[in-house]
Amino acid sequence: MTRIRQLFPIVLLLLAARCATAPPPGAPAVDQNLIDPRTGHAAPDDSMNRRFDRAWRQFQLGGLGGAQRRFQAIADANRDYLPARLALAAIALQRENLPQAAELIESVLHQQSDYFAAEIYRAELAARQGRLEAAEGIYRRLARHPLASDRVRARGEEIARNWFDVLVDRAQGETDVVRAIALLRQALAVHESPGARLTLVEKLIETAKYEEAMRQIAPLLTTSRAQPEIEAALAEIETGMGEYQNAIARLDRLDRTHPDGRYRRRLDEVKQRWIDANMPPRYHNAVASEALTRAQVAILLYWKLPAVRFAQNLAEPPIAVDIADVAGRDEFVRALALRLVPVDPITREAHPERPVTGSAISRMLARILLYQGAACSAAGRDEINESLRAQKVLDACGIDWSHLRIHGEHFISGRELLPLLDQINRAGGARG
Repeated sequence: MTRIRQLFPIVLLLLAARCATAPPPGAPAVDQNLIDPRTGHAAPDDSMNRRFDRAWRQFQLGGLGGAQRRFQAIADANRDYLPARLALAAIALQRENLPQAAELIESVLHQQSDYFAAEIYRAELAARQGRLEAAEGIYRRLARHPLASDRVRARGEEIARNWFDVLVDRAQGETDVVRAIALLRQALAVHESPGARLTLVEKLIETAKYEEAMRQIAPLLTTSRAQPEIEAALAEIETGMGEYQNAIARLDRLDRTHPDGRYRRRLDEVKQRWIDANMPPRYHNAVASEALTRAQVAILLYWKLPAVRFAQNLAEPPIAVDIADVAGRDEFVRALALRLVPVDPITREAHPERPVTGSAISRMLARILLYQGAACSAAGRDEINESLRAQKVLDACGIDWSHLRIHGEHFISGRELLPLLDQINRAGGARG
């Protein structure tokens, strides 16, 4: 019995100590990213360290009220001991009292600007305030600090990913492509992502920044080059930089490995761009013309329509006295031989410099379809009136010539004529 009486006070002390650190019922989980406030501060004496340990354990177990009283007592008794004040900031952060936490954190950093734990708390405050950019910047800087633990670095990576996601979401919702590019660059500086990098490359291609697009796609070429999206982007960059043969070869491989035809249309377009790029200067001048002349129309017809360029068994072209020095003389003579351009029977002038109207273009196109023997052109072969014949032939062949109707006696540009010539090529493929 004497032995039991001697042990009884010890048992009471143990129970009291246990109760002092036990979490209160329903205590919220404490944020483990709030590191020990003493990290990065000079070590106190053993007595204060023990008091601080008890208070910090109580905080970690969720006993915020008791921990606050303990830390406040330490802070009151030792006004220069910054960890106690920072611990009170931890309690304020845990309670989401952000203004109070901010005041405490900044007062501590004002006294010791290189205080590691206080900087971590400043980053956590910024994260709670929704200022992920500031939080990410602090953690990125502290990741190289000797006191940075694996947990601190992992938290920094988590915040970086969160900030990255915000930036990418903003970029995806941005209607201004220049602003979207800036957001994606910023996101990739925070966190590497093949998907975001490819999106940036596509945006750069969209704005014709091909050299930068090539630099940005380079990191993907070592790990993801086999992906069709990467190859397609490379083809677009090569096309933009005028490397048409490389782009065609790349798109051709993609077309052969994807029989669904998803790359066929772009392959055909790039081939056409390559052909256009190798056209003579007079062709490009005609395309750029805002009011096509007879000579310029003849040039476009010759280079865009095989039926004109490779026409056989032609009659002798009528004599024209004013075409000796015209740019594209050979093309103009071919148009004369096909009777696409009239010659004045009295003056023998063909007026190659005269602008061409929309109605004159419609008659030329109908004549070409009739000359080709396109099956659809049969609808107008017996029509005597040339304007009505052109209307019947173009309508029967499915040519969208509404633009020519609208222009009527007004002039048209080279870029307006090109799509019509593509339609003529397709319609002329069916022989009557």
